[in-house]
Amino acid sequence: MRATALLALLTGVRQTSRGWSALCPGHFEKTPSLSICEGEDGRILLHDFAGCTPREIVAALGLELKDLFAGAPLPKGKRPTPQPAKVNRRSIALQFEVYGVLLKDRAEAVLQAASGLDAMAWSDHDFDVAMGAVVKAQDDRTHAAVLFDVADSQREKAFQGEQRG
Repeated sequence: MRATALLALLTGVRQTSRGWSALCPGHFEKTPSLSICEGEDGRILLHDFAGCTPREIVAALGLELKDLFAGAPLPKGKRPTPQPAKVNRRSIALQFEVYGVLLKDRAEAVLQAASGLDAMAWSDHDFDVAMGAVVKAQDDRTHAAVLFDVADSQREKAFQGEQRG
């Protein structure tokens, strides 16, 4: 049940800064003492400043406490078991392969640019920067090879899954 459905059962309803106030159905009164608001999870929260309990309030309306929690999550023991997401191994393989190609192409471009350069005229700083780029390019080539292996492995698993299912 939503708060708006409960409000339709009450009299003297007025909107407040935090929800609504109304005449409590659990006892006779001339001024509203019942505070109603809706929690973030959809639960209806009741408080009677005259002292009626939530059980007395809902009973006077012909409802039960559980009606206030219709939008609330199920208790731990009654929650449905989540199903694992379906893995699209072909898509994963493609992503690994694309990233591997990008790494390999960048590495090849750096190594191509570095070959044939005359490093004798460079400062020590420029030489260190260039050597750092060459080492990173070599690492990128190695990482690209690993990514290609992972992509192949994912494709193989996708194929095996298709054969079984």
